[in-house]
Amino acid sequence: MSECEHWRSRFDTMKEQYEQEKEEKYQLKCEVQKLNVQLADQSEYSINMGTAIGTLLWRVSQSEQTIHSVLQGSKTEEFLQLVQGTLESYVQTYSNGTPYHPSQEESNESNFVLAICGVITNIAAAPYGRHFLMGSTSGCQLVDSYVEVLMQLLPPTFPKLRKLLLMALYNVSINEQGMKFLCQKPGIISKLAFIITNDLCVENQEHALHLIQSLAYERQHPNLLHELLEVLPQRTLQELSKTSHPQVQQGILELMSDIMHLTREV
Repeated sequence: MSECEHWRSRFDTMKEQYEQEKEEKYQLKCEVQKLNVQLADQSEYSINMGTAIGTLLWRVSQSEQTIHSVLQGSKTEEFLQLVQGTLESYVQTYSNGTPYHPSQEESNESNFVLAICGVITNIAAAPYGRHFLMGSTSGCQLVDSYVEVLMQLLPPTFPKLRKLLLMALYNVSINEQGMKFLCQKPGIISKLAFIITNDLCVENQEHALHLIQSLAYERQHPNLLHELLEVLPQRTLQELSKTSHPQVQQGILELMSDIMHLTREV
């Protein structure tokens, strides 16, 4: 075999190997694309399933009897941990500088988060439920996470989620241990005051007022009243009582009356 034929033979062999590898890579690329589609479909199915189940659980948890049944189950701690992890991951995803749009709270992912947070709000609305939360390690960690997330969410972003957080924390404050727990959270009064003065959602302003009134009446923590007087001085409250929505005005007047009563006792 001449040298020319030798190199031609090697060339043909390498060309054949190249074409074979090219075909294999193409097949692998098709497989990856197929798997990505299957994974996306499975992910969407799981989210839809989770949203449906979460919404159903949210509805049935409005019954106090159902709450007893749910909390006596063997998976309660795991559920509380699931809610905490999901909530924190959800907020972290949308707090990385991504511009907020109201439609974000309409997605299936958001509906799932709202549903499981709604379950916790309903649990905290029942005496047995809030007692369970504050007597459980996972429950206390979840309430702590609620406070941290509330601190992170700035109006007007995520009004629906903020509403559920405020409602749950107010329900928790009715419990003696819950009240003590919340009173130890630095900056909570300032955050509630910020919501009252800046949130565009009237319901959120009302819920923030209810919670701030509940905390202000805790006599074992007079520092909360002092903080309240700093972030919502009399002049600010008087202005809000004239310019706020009628539903909020009544709450502002009640808060002014409460502050006057409390300052006389101090």
